[in-house]
Amino acid sequence: MDKEKIEKPEDEMDKDSQLQDKQPDEDEIMDIIAEEKIAKLEDDERKQLKKNKKLRHKVGIRNVIILILIVIIIILLLRSCSGDTNDSRVNKPELEQAEYIQPDDVADMEHMEGTTAIPVISDFTVRKSYPYATLFNPESNLGYSYLSYKFTDLSTGKVIYESKLVEAGKKFSVAFGDLLDIGTYQVSVDIYSYDYTDPTIQKNGGHSDITLTVTE
Repeated sequence: MDKEKIEKPEDEMDKDSQLQDKQPDEDEIMDIIAEEKIAKLEDDERKQLKKNKKLRHKVGIRNVIILILIVIIIILLLRSCSGDTNDSRVNKPELEQAEYIQPDDVADMEHMEGTTAIPVISDFTVRKSYPYATLFNPESNLGYSYLSYKFTDLSTGKVIYESKLVEAGKKFSVAFGDLLDIGTYQVSVDIYSYDYTDPTIQKNGGHSDITLTVTE
């Protein structure tokens, strides 16, 4: 009886043996852990590659936008400079607002060859209802000289009107009827010419004393 209690049945011993065979040893456990780590690293690497690809795409778009902006800026700079390509002027002056002369606008001029053409200003009358008188710089001064005008009341020494520089081939209007009361004025007219290339250089000019009348 005692021998039967101590010894296990043969079928139970076979089961225990099978269970022991199924339990992994230490090397197998290490291999499993290593494979899991490798799988995780490969997954992380795939995620990083995907992230890097998106980043490169964004950087590429940004670089394209920057390049386009640079090209636009260069084009704008070239356009802004294109108008001055053949402009050899040293100092660009502040110019009178003027329009181009028409053929019937041309008045008498004092003009000697090799000098600036200077308009001759004679007596004139303006009205309060239409106060304008036209002044101009002849086309023959194109690329050669600017003109400026100065009108001074001889009785008071007060400057009635002084223009900015006028480009050749252009005319402008002055509202003397708004600047003066109704009456007759003795006026000194000075016309100055300046070099087109360097407007700080004054050239020949003209002077005349006229009668300027303002009526209703």
